Amino acid sequence: MKTSWTAASGVHDRKGQDMGFIIEHTRIGFELPELIALIFLIAVVVFFIVRSRQMKKAEEELEDQIRDIQSGKSSEGRVQNP
Repeated sequence: MKTSWTAASGVHDRKGQDMGFIIEHTRIGFELPELIALIFLIAVVVFFIVRSRQMKKAEEELEDQIRDIQSGKSSEGRVQNP
């Protein structure tokens, strides 16, 4: 078997046999720790999205309450004495 080293590309070539070896031994898939990490990552992203939306709604409600108080009304619709 004749091998050559191509310095320009940095690839060790065995007359086309390396590509066949790579294709035959390349795995496509995940192992258990990788799947657990992926599921955890997805759960964290979903949690932050849901929490962000909840916080945005709460912030809008508080801003509405502040506007009501500043305009002289309470959240129950009563007029407050200054």
